[in-house]
Amino acid sequence: MTLAEVLVKPLMSGNVTLQETYEEALRGSESFAVIPVSRDILVAAAKTRAEISSVRLADAIHFATALLNRCGTLLTNDSRLKGLTGIRVLLLSDFREHDRDK
Repeated sequence: MTLAEVLVKPLMSGNVTLQETYEEALRGSESFAVIPVSRDILVAAAKTRAEISSVRLADAIHFATALLNRCGTLLTNDSRLKGLTGIRVLLLSDFREHDRDK
């Protein structure tokens, strides 16, 4: 799902280099697991959306995948996920703001 999300802009703009960079970065490796979406993940995502209905389906699936696979942290751009429990949620925007302050 992440790959489908990040490829949209490079595909729209014809940026083949960025497309290939994302495709390579999001391959499974020893230190980075690519988890297929399962029925359990979909049920957990539905529960997430029932708790906070404004959370988009893709973000709920990412959250549920991280939670069910015992990830320590979820890095996202969706501030609505900060209100969920069970996993530490970090916002990319927090890091960008921090970098600008330096």
